[in-house]
Amino acid sequence: RIAHPPVAISYHMKLLALLTVAVCLPAGLVRAQSPLGALSSQFQSLVESTGPAVVQIVVRSYSAGGNDSPPLLRTARGNGSGTIVSPDGYIITNSHVVQNARRIQVLLPLTGEDEKTHHSILKTSGKLVEATLVGQDKETDIAVLKIEQTKLPTIEFGDSESLRQGHIVFAFGSPLGLDNSVTMGIISSVARQVRPDDPMIYIQTD
Repeated sequence: RIAHPPVAISYHMKLLALLTVAVCLPAGLVRAQSPLGALSSQFQSLVESTGPAVVQIVVRSYSAGGNDSPPLLRTARGNGSGTIVSPDGYIITNSHVVQNARRIQVLLPLTGEDEKTHHSILKTSGKLVEATLVGQDKETDIAVLKIEQTKLPTIEFGDSESLRQGHIVFAFGSPLGLDNSVTMGIISSVARQVRPDDPMIYIQTD
């Protein structure tokens, strides 16, 4: 199931011991020719290749707010994470992100020459484009969006059957509207059921 953030990429458990040391050492000690430097470079390459396909979903909707009588409609703004899964603009996100949306937009990150011309350590917000809701399944909390763009970077679907407890995973997305975020952890369990009658089986991470 795609959660917030929606992208997870697994690595073998044997990397965990090296990784634990890497995050405790000063950056100057992790040299490119060392095992830790090589591992860090692999992680950096993974982030650089994956990040452009992870987008922020910006939603505007209406809600009845306050204690007004009669109730007044107010404009509400929300956001979430999405993943580009086809070069012609199909995006996977969570159904609850776009629920009751009146307008859906996708914030595409800067790539290529546009990114090179920006010299600040703080990245710009990217390109905001209109999106259409193609379909959604509330039970599995999945929605499909479409934007009118081509030649987009993508992420391929993985095989959840190959996941094992202890695999290293990376999560990419826009938690709390903070775009271009990446975190790392492990698979805590490959099968969790929140309630006994819940039809969904979840992958748990830390």
